[in-house]
Amino acid sequence: MTWRPDDRLVLFTDGLSDARDPVDARLGERRILDVLATMKHGESPETMLARLFELVEGHAAGTPLRDDLAAVIVDRLP
Repeated sequence: MTWRPDDRLVLFTDGLSDARDPVDARLGERRILDVLATMKHGESPETMLARLFELVEGHAAGTPLRDDLAAVIVDRLP
């Protein structure tokens, strides 16, 4: 695999995309991908993870989570 500058690999479990809000609507993959697409180049993996988990928490709005949440971001090494 060839990496380009600023490439990142983002992996997440279905616990993020399947998170439900108070009316039982799924967060969905599209919203996760949209948030990732708006992140700036050079943003730290820690910041990206924090924003992903903030998205889930905001969507769930206190609704108990049904599954575990896991995400991994692999940064291109120089």
